[in-house]
Amino acid sequence: MSTEKYEFLAKFLNQVSSKKDSKHHIVPTSRGGNGNSENVVKINERLHELYHNLFLNRTPEEIIEFLVDYFWGGDEGFVFNFLEEKERSKYASSASK
Repeated sequence: MSTEKYEFLAKFLNQVSSKKDSKHHIVPTSRGGNGNSENVVKINERLHELYHNLFLNRTPEEIIEFLVDYFWGGDEGFVFNFLEEKERSKYASSASK
């Protein structure tokens, strides 16, 4: 699994000033994730704690299901539209370079 999909989240979280950072495993090691660079991102320690308070020990796929169910009223189309727009804007910005 590539961390590119999660870079936008890591950038947002790292915008908060902090004195301490923490390593976050995208797929928790207890759920089969490993410690390689594709599965680990550096994150603000406080935000890391808040992340796990909200999402517990869920995998990225389980987090998306959680968000769809509890925040987006079961509308899976929201996720697909968001990801599709993200891909479009990525290709548009790389084509303009």
